[in-house]
Amino acid sequence: MGLTFFSCPHCVESLGTRSGIRSNLEEIGSSWMQCPKCGAAINTGAQEWVDMHFTDKLKVWAEVYLYYGVLIGPSFAFMAWAGVTEYLHQSNLIGILAGVVAWALIMLRVHCVHKKKVADSLKRRSE
Repeated sequence: MGLTFFSCPHCVESLGTRSGIRSNLEEIGSSWMQCPKCGAAINTGAQEWVDMHFTDKLKVWAEVYLYYGVLIGPSFAFMAWAGVTEYLHQSNLIGILAGVVAWALIMLRVHCVHKKKVADSLKRRSE
């Protein structure tokens, strides 16, 4: 798990970064993209949602929700709790509520982004 940098293999133009478990620039989407600088066709390693096997969909789901739900979300929840209880001198209950709200907001954002990627993939496929 870490940060991966992607660049065009022809002109070395930066195509973006990706954090997490997977080594593809995108997991859901078109399998090819065009380099914005040199126009070369680049394999992204992505697949459209309908083309994915059930196990691939399960892996994507697990990586998205478990990575953010188990690792990232609780880290921010702990920071919210610590900030409220230690720096704002509030009770543990208010700190716990702040942590739960922080975790819920992160999970809501992750869910919305994942849902949009799937919807966009389905839309591309139907066109």
